[in-house]
Amino acid sequence: MDGATTWVKMSVSSLASLRVALRTPVTRIRTTDPTSVAHPSIKEIRWQGGFLGDLRLPLSESLTALIGGRGTGKSTLVESLRYVLDLPPFKPARGVGEFVRWQTIDVSVPLRLPRLEDTHVVLRAFVDGDAHLIQDVSTDPFIPLITSVPDVPDIEAARAFLHRQQARLDDHAGYSLAIADSASNEALGQVGLWLPDLMQGRVSIGYWVAARHRGRGIAKHALALISTWGLGLPGVHRLELYVEPWNQASWRTAERVGYQREGLLRSWQTVGQERRDMYMYSLLPRDRP
Repeated sequence: MDGATTWVKMSVSSLASLRVALRTPVTRIRTTDPTSVAHPSIKEIRWQGGFLGDLRLPLSESLTALIGGRGTGKSTLVESLRYVLDLPPFKPARGVGEFVRWQTIDVSVPLRLPRLEDTHVVLRAFVDGDAHLIQDVSTDPFIPLITSVPDVPDIEAARAFLHRQQARLDDHAGYSLAIADSASNEALGQVGLWLPDLMQGRVSIGYWVAARHRGRGIAKHALALISTWGLGLPGVHRLELYVEPWNQASWRTAERVGYQREGLLRSWQTVGQERRDMYMYSLLPRDRP
């Protein structure tokens, strides 16, 4: 046909690009001028408030795909668009007739730190007066290696640690609580419930107790309290914790609370300068008495 024109979408004018276009003609081949039809486009995405506050992401007019490895934020971007467009969250299929419930986190709603207690311990917010505890455990041979506790008994470093625990809440990273004596309110340790995998229905737990307070069942009571509360959070179906095999006191504490050992994760985590194995433990709602 005289005067016929075909438009081909290519990033680079080459035979390889033409081959790709011919293999995907629906999105790359046009027989009419594509610029003659107006269509909406998204030039930039910007988040306000919460964990992603003030993050800006410009989008190319020439690309129609998100490319990135696992955990790079592709799903977060897509779900943000669906939220703005008032579309329901995506529910990816797992099998015939089976769907995963896709959890979304409303980062505009601040997290509230609970106060949990039994007759032995209280789980409460850290206060400035707890700095002496952080100074105490900064000389522990293990705790500073596996946590963000400073490794020097400096008062300013201890106070900075306490302030970071509040930031965990503000950033929706999780809940960091002091383990305190129920009678004296003295801080004895820390327990945390962390949310990076909440969208998959699981959260992780970590805990430590200062050496001079160990052997009294403090960690067991704290773990039982945070676990019961954590399993009651919306969208949480699984609690996880990781313990080095040598730390028998810690994994026995988890087992007494009802956690089930699922296996050994080889070279799972860097502790200090070494890769370490970890036991994987989990607790499901049906595991509780």
